Amino acid sequence: MSSSTVQRRALVLGGRGDIGRAIVTALDKQGLAARPVGRSDFDLTKTQEIDNFLASEGKAWDVLVHSAGHNQ
Repeated sequence: MSSSTVQRRALVLGGRGDIGRAIVTALDKQGLAARPVGRSDFDLTKTQEIDNFLASEGKAWDVLVHSAGHNQ
């Protein structure tokens, strides 16, 4: 990637699970900067936690993948 090219960013919700890790690997191979997030990063049911995460990480994502699920 040339220095003048901006790398595209992907946020992968559920990116720490089995399927999510495979998605992150595939996106990385495609040249995207994939950011896996999981339950330890924020709770998807709590708007304030999502807002805090986005404020700290930045809101400019080129791709959003939702692979989070509820497992018991």
